Amino acid sequence: MEYIHGGAWWRPMITASSFSLTVQHLLSAPSLNSRITGYASINYRLSTPPPLPQFAQLVEADNPARNIKHPAHLYDVVSAIKYLQKMYDFTDNYVFAGHSCGATLAFQISNNAGIEPPAGILGVEGIYDLGRLRDDHKDIAMYQYFTESAFGSDEAAWALASPMTQTSESGYVWEKAKVVALAQSDEDELVNISQEEVMLQKVCSSPLQGRKDIAIQLTGKHDEIWREGEKETQLKVAIEQVVNLLGAM
Repeated sequence: MEYIHGGAWWRPMITASSFSLTVQHLLSAPSLNSRITGYASINYRLSTPPPLPQFAQLVEADNPARNIKHPAHLYDVVSAIKYLQKMYDFTDNYVFAGHSCGATLAFQISNNAGIEPPAGILGVEGIYDLGRLRDDHKDIAMYQYFTESAFGSDEAAWALASPMTQTSESGYVWEKAKVVALAQSDEDELVNISQEEVMLQKVCSSPLQGRKDIAIQLTGKHDEIWREGEKETQLKVAIEQVVNLLGAM
């Protein structure tokens, strides 16, 4: 089980450790103990914080790991997966999940990246169309700022990087998964449900024989999905559904 955290490509306070509570809940689920043999949570280099006064203390102009642009985040994630696959030799027998921009990264990986595709892939509260996300929040400058920070000011480049509109002659690893799941909460205050809706249309328009394409309904606000839950996080709920689907195939 591999996880990519969110944080709008720049937030240093959201790290690989954000998966910890969900892992605790997954380890406490007897039905999953025989199906998931290990967990990995991936960090990656970050982009520059938005140029707003409240984030000035987070700027590290001399830190190369905090001032990168696409596709460097993606290269880091792919490198981590390659390392894990070589170290533990699990080939395609894994589930890949990402939250927010972590879901973007998961769905950006092309088939020529040199990794084995996952058995299941899960996007949670994902960003799949960068231009649409900005347009849906035109009155909030933050969306323009963090998108430019990660992808530059050329909006044509945003389209090329968006899972919804990206193109690759080799295709993308998510297309080869046995289960493709998109999970979203109606209560998400940061990422509109339209992101899931348009990506689900794309997923279903490129069917693979035997592949299960599903939408998972969650509850809670954007970061509550992984941050809160006395007995189980909503992220755990979504992962469990994907693992159970794979087990039944």
